[in-house]
Amino acid sequence: NYQTSRRCEDSKRMNVSRISSPEDFSGNDEYSLLEVVLDSRQLKISYLSSVLRALQSVLREVARVGPETGDLFAQRPQPVLSASAEMRGSQLSFRLGFARHSDSEPLREFSRQVGIEFIGRFTRFLSYHSQPTLFGYATPDMSPRRHQDPLERRMQRLSSEMHHLGGVAISLDDSRITFANGQFEIKG
Repeated sequence: NYQTSRRCEDSKRMNVSRISSPEDFSGNDEYSLLEVVLDSRQLKISYLSSVLRALQSVLREVARVGPETGDLFAQRPQPVLSASAEMRGSQLSFRLGFARHSDSEPLREFSRQVGIEFIGRFTRFLSYHSQPTLFGYATPDMSPRRHQDPLERRMQRLSSEMHHLGGVAISLDDSRITFANGQFEIKG
């Protein structure tokens, strides 16, 4: 919840973006495209790195093909995906958003449109490619031959990486996709 993250002490905030300052992210929920939250107690850096790379790849592809975002993303230089990170107890939270390359100005509406499109497409991807189990839905079959579309291949990789990392959730507003114990759950 964003209200909780705003109440965290500034000393706990850590900016991991090359283009943004803490002021760009702190207390400005409209800037955030998505929030990624994971349990940091036994965090494997290689899995975290793979999830973030896969997520960046999917978000950039969604921005490229999205009906509301494709024109802006076709311009050069392209908007840059930025992140801020903070710790809340044992949870590591990343807030992501796009900014203009030239001056780091947050692209609030662009970020929101990409986020809405991503959540919708990833939800459909997971729902269509998953198998119901006794306890929920198993992570989709990740055989490379099944997905020929570039966006589907990227979503396939993201799903696989989130499954390996485990205990990770991506949210936007009331929508949340959680991966844990080889399964996923979609809310909202």
